[in-house]
Amino acid sequence: MERVVITGLGLISPLGLNLKESWENCVEGRSGVGAITHFDTTDFKVKIAAQVPEGFDDLVAPRVKKRIRNQMTRSVQMCSVTTQMAVEDSGFDFSQGDSDRYGIAIGASGTDYPSDEMADVSVFNSSRIVRSMSNAFPAWISLHYGLTGPSFTVGTACSSAGYAMAFAYDQIALGLCDVMIAGGACCAIMPEFVAGFSDIQAMSEREAKPEEASCPFDARRDGFVMGEGSGVLILESLTSARKRGAHIYAELRRPALLGEAYNIVSPGPDGVGMARCMNVALKQAGLNPSDVDYINAHGTSTPLNDLYEAKAIQRTFGDDAKKIAISSTKSMTGHCLAAAGAVEAVLSCMAIETSTIPPTLNLNERDAGIDLDFVPLVSRHANVNAVLSNSFAFGGHNAVVPLVKFK
Repeated sequence: MERVVITGLGLISPLGLNLKESWENCVEGRSGVGAITHFDTTDFKVKIAAQVPEGFDDLVAPRVKKRIRNQMTRSVQMCSVTTQMAVEDSGFDFSQGDSDRYGIAIGASGTDYPSDEMADVSVFNSSRIVRSMSNAFPAWISLHYGLTGPSFTVGTACSSAGYAMAFAYDQIALGLCDVMIAGGACCAIMPEFVAGFSDIQAMSEREAKPEEASCPFDARRDGFVMGEGSGVLILESLTSARKRGAHIYAELRRPALLGEAYNIVSPGPDGVGMARCMNVALKQAGLNPSDVDYINAHGTSTPLNDLYEAKAIQRTFGDDAKKIAISSTKSMTGHCLAAAGAVEAVLSCMAIETSTIPPTLNLNERDAGIDLDFVPLVSRHANVNAVLSNSFAFGGHNAVVPLVKFK
């Protein structure tokens, strides 16, 4: 089996328009949450979200030709630009070698094409279908770089990017590909999605101080804050990376993918399914519970998810649970839904790279039922050798991504 390493990172998030800016703001504990400006929220209960900073359109223009840009939704544009950033960071030249051995796996739950625009027959739009195709993400990337290897979109709600990374891992580990572009993208801060999540009371309505609304593991948590963004990782066989002398951020071990078969929107009681997935991740990664230094938690800031995830960590790690640094970067980025796993995997790679653990913002009132080290408020310098990045999705689609310092 080929070892799989990460040689390039790209990130656009509510914390910044590139990896450097996003990471610096993450480490500083800055919130990307504010009032929604993408649409008029007058009639909405939920009026806050974590939007990508202004300037995104200016970032896209020089990287994506206008003719092509007009055939893409915002999320597909974001994925395309983030991919270019990751490829540039990796220094890999896709014009060399066998293009059949270069592939793409992107996590996304559709292209976030506005439903009213899709159905507006009063306007002729020859790109209507192209803009709505869920496979648009890898399709445009493959066209840009001329990649003829496996190319697919994975849609498993909030674990989409984790599943995409697992499938991409397999292509390299089995010797079928040398390089895979893997990640996720989502720009769902739209009326229909905000209304839908609001109707099931999943989102915070705390608009007075929006920067404090996303408070994972805090006793005051009352729902998640929607975010948007894109994270892309360049996965490469160790053989290929060594041959070209590439910088290696981390080694990816085989992510664990398990279903819960419990409820369409609720996690299983006491985090039993989450614990099963973390246990499988440890086994597949060849890690002992005591080896894990940091967990980037799913940590959505919803009452049940955070409680059950904490119980799952206690169930999985036993006496070692209190020794592990755990944080939810969603406290700053909001919940980027299908892109969340990729955004958080990129941040986890940076934690390994810089020996810095991001904080859990807004953790001011400890939940009596949760007694773990959630790195409250301030980032922490620490040697990070092994990380689990958790994604637990609606539908019971769980993914845990193990990342280790390359040795």
